[in-house]
Amino acid sequence: MSIEVVINGYFRSGTTILWHLLRQAHNNAIHLYEPFLPELKHRLKRFKGKPDPLHKIPLWDDYFKLEGRVLNEILNVSSLLDGSPVTWDEIRHIIALLDNLDEPVYIKDVRLHNVLANILQHTNARVYHIIRCPACVWLSHFTADELTNPDTVFGINKTFNYRHRFYLLNTFNKLKQIAPIRIKVFNWLDIFTYNWVISNYFALDGYLDFLKHNIWIYELITPTDLVHEFNIPENIAYSFKPMHTNTWHNMILQQIRTTITTTTLYELYKAIDYCTNIDYYYSIL
Repeated sequence: MSIEVVINGYFRSGTTILWHLLRQAHNNAIHLYEPFLPELKHRLKRFKGKPDPLHKIPLWDDYFKLEGRVLNEILNVSSLLDGSPVTWDEIRHIIALLDNLDEPVYIKDVRLHNVLANILQHTNARVYHIIRCPACVWLSHFTADELTNPDTVFGINKTFNYRHRFYLLNTFNKLKQIAPIRIKVFNWLDIFTYNWVISNYFALDGYLDFLKHNIWIYELITPTDLVHEFNIPENIAYSFKPMHTNTWHNMILQQIRTTITTTTLYELYKAIDYCTNIDYYYSIL
């Protein structure tokens, strides 16, 4: 067999929910959850056979279906990464190994924005990129208690450790090296906005050349889509209900809009909108 499905999206964009439904529906496959996570070895050791504390479901057990050599190669590569978006040179060896396994492989990750076109070129995988409303993505970075502090929510709390929250700083630094634009950032919400726009832009880059590249708006996914696209049984598919974040949503969305429209991010955002009509759904601009 080979790599059959790749699901990618920025952190907190709903990719885990889709991966979990696929795993339930196609349990004969190997479902790999974030194979390029730097702490992968630690997670496998700590949570084998246990629910992951963040998502409350088992995430890591399918790694133990792999041959020892393949698993060791994945662990060796992941240990060298820093949680930011990966490059093709960093992961091409792992993609080739997984694409030559006897079992079908499903991959879910949040770091593949820059390499989706490469995966489409070198495998027969069906690739899906998920985009979620940026205000919801940002707000879901925080716990309920943290959301009670306005300074934290707006990215200006000087005592809050933003840099390690879903690799925010590492992602920013990596994207600055490879992105075609630069902007001046004034707070951590600006940094997130940069990360969100650049990541989704890179994921969509080459969209017109690779028609197998499916781009889904998280809020518009329906159970019927899952039944038709992934052959997920209806009783499983209809458990899918996109999550919406209401607290602070409109104010955060307005701030993100301001950052986008007043910087060179706007040109990249327009490119995203061209492929997705995303502005119609999110009313950012």
